[in-house]
Amino acid sequence: MITQEKFFNAVEKIKVDGLWSLGLIIGQTKVTELDLIDHKKEKIIIDDSLTVQAFLDLFMKAFVNGAWVILEIKKNLSAEIYNQLKLLSTQNRLQLPTGEVVHQPGSVRIVAVVETKTLKLIEVFYPDFRYLFGPVINL
Repeated sequence: MITQEKFFNAVEKIKVDGLWSLGLIIGQTKVTELDLIDHKKEKIIIDDSLTVQAFLDLFMKAFVNGAWVILEIKKNLSAEIYNQLKLLSTQNRLQLPTGEVVHQPGSVRIVAVVETKTLKLIEVFYPDFRYLFGPVINL
């Protein structure tokens, strides 16, 4: 069984074809329990109130600060946010509305946290969602 510590070590180190992997935690985990990450953290809550621009602004803040991004996914994803996650997974970059491309700094890692029922809903709309992530842990 993989422990949270091993999971975070894997997220920190796994690089496939030159791309940093995103991590996925599935279960009832509270983001506050993720304090064993020994890095600066920027928490982004994906719910009905989060706009795409706010999502991008929070990512840019994390990139500038070299912080790990903890995505707490509480609802289905908009197509725009899903597409940004797909770009991060496949190219380690974001695409801003201006057309500017912003690459993920080497010190930044991304971990998504999602409850099982929300994951099932997301996978109805985006069947490949789980495959955007490298290390995955069920808690």
